[in-house]
Amino acid sequence: MVKLLLMLAFLLVGCGDTCPETAMTEGPEGLVITPDEHPAGWGEAECTTCHAMAALHRRGCSPGVDLAMVREQVDAEGLDACATCHGDNGAHDAVAEAP
Repeated sequence: MVKLLLMLAFLLVGCGDTCPETAMTEGPEGLVITPDEHPAGWGEAECTTCHAMAALHRRGCSPGVDLAMVREQVDAEGLDACATCHGDNGAHDAVAEAP
């Protein structure tokens, strides 16, 4: 019963209309991810190491972004779609620097 209540509490917390993070369009490079915004994952080519594909692009935290269109593109292209909007996340640099 305690586990059920905890799960319900987590679900309800995630149902708010506000975004806890800053909208990506407000960053220095817009939607393109920078090392300062993404220090723990910078250089990682496999976005799903940290980000669940099913959870991405579900909230309207970036005004002017058509989330339905983005989800369709991600469904069609998979991880290749990430770099279209967010840049290469430093992954190209990490590959170039590898011995």
